[in-house]
Amino acid sequence: MTERVIFALRRAGKMMFVNPWLLGLAALYTLLGPLLMVVGTGLPILIWWASGRRFEPELFWRDLPAFILGHWQLILFSMAGCFVGFTLYLLVFLFYHGGLIGAVCEAMPAGETGSRKVGAHVFWKYGRELFSQSGLLATLASLVPLLPAAGLLAVASVAAFRLSAVVANGIRAALPALAVLALLGLVFLVLTVITGWIALIWYRLALCAVCVDGVHGSAALGRALRFAAGNWRLVLLYVIAVLLLTFLSFGVTAPFMVVSRLLRGSHLALSIMVQLLTAPLSFALGILLEVWLKGALVALYVDNR
Repeated sequence: MTERVIFALRRAGKMMFVNPWLLGLAALYTLLGPLLMVVGTGLPILIWWASGRRFEPELFWRDLPAFILGHWQLILFSMAGCFVGFTLYLLVFLFYHGGLIGAVCEAMPAGETGSRKVGAHVFWKYGRELFSQSGLLATLASLVPLLPAAGLLAVASVAAFRLSAVVANGIRAALPALAVLALLGLVFLVLTVITGWIALIWYRLALCAVCVDGVHGSAALGRALRFAAGNWRLVLLYVIAVLLLTFLSFGVTAPFMVVSRLLRGSHLALSIMVQLLTAPLSFALGILLEVWLKGALVALYVDNR
């Protein structure tokens, strides 16, 4: 079993070496998310300021309630802009994953041990063709973490109502109830993260089923589920490999962050230089893992279905 996961990682590594343009697209995709949300949040503020309406950003630091009361329309517009940016990023997410999975399936066809060189046009072709399927599969798979997320929201709502008891009776009287709510909230948060990760892997395997087996919609999700159930040891070892490689990548940048903190008091300029060197290294490692691990999951599906 371990050999199969190692082989998948090795095959995905060769695929990246043969098709380095995938790393460039992954970098663009990673940068686009924060950029869209920052632009969506900031553009209404710029339009508001340019139109000459009341705008006092210094009031935010002096008197936050007064800032909220005086700029509530601007805050709503800015939140709406952020939501629009996030929505656009979701569309990019669906296009990117469809294009990436399709291109990687073309680069690592079943029955072969090596990797082929494919052009960037293959990515755009699959991105367009699989966009609707990607949206449907993502929507269905996202139903998995809804139950623990609903529990987390319920706990947060009850905790918010308990704040009035804390104010009225003091924190000592409400401490046992708050401790129970905190424990429940932690449990539901962990379950939400785990089920969200499961849903993401399920979604990607379903895209593999669409590309390789030609099935669609719920049939693709069923095919992916049967693959995961029949090869659960492989999937578990893949998850362990993801965690291990993520931890190792963090271990590469962690010494730089420690050195930067140690130098902050005595050599501020040198500390800033170390931080500036750490940022692109962390970004490059994240991009490498982004393509490598997705490629390994495709290789697992293609070689073991």
